[in-house]
Amino acid sequence: MLCDITYEQGEVVAVTPREFGAFNDCSIRRPDANKISEKKNWGPASKGVSERMFPLTGLEQGGYIDQFRIASFHKRGEQVTLYGEDCSVSGYTYFYKTLTDWVCQQMNEQQDAGPKENIKQLLVDANYPEQVLLAVGATRYTPYGESNFLERGDVSMVVVYDNQLYTPQQIAHFALTDQLEQRGIASVVQTVY
Repeated sequence: MLCDITYEQGEVVAVTPREFGAFNDCSIRRPDANKISEKKNWGPASKGVSERMFPLTGLEQGGYIDQFRIASFHKRGEQVTLYGEDCSVSGYTYFYKTLTDWVCQQMNEQQDAGPKENIKQLLVDANYPEQVLLAVGATRYTPYGESNFLERGDVSMVVVYDNQLYTPQQIAHFALTDQLEQRGIASVVQTVY
């Protein structure tokens, strides 16, 4: 989700979502990693955001975003398998105002402790950016996703789609046949190097 940030006297007072799309922030198992960022930023092209973003005029229950779903797929060779459960974008535990309030709080108060980092200091170091790209979270893994891990040459696909236009079965077919460039679909398709 692309969000505007509003500051007052160095404090984040509002996080306002403006657009949303697909985002790939897959992590890898790194026993030596001390921070979440070390697990998330593990190499070149370890992140990705869809070229297509959908506009948001608000983040309220019953709004435009509620008609979207998210799914992820794993391609190894010619086999494409659902990796993360296909679910409603708005189905996350923290969403709507709960999400934006929590993000504001974390940006202002989260300390550098354990796997977490001082977000406020990161914002200062970045000269108080006007916008941030917020990764809301991943879907639950399917049984396949729990037991299969990305390898070199695999293809990762994260798909956000309008459920008023497509069914989960149609999206799975588009993933299998490399036809995700459709109206009402935002996708990130990346090969693991």
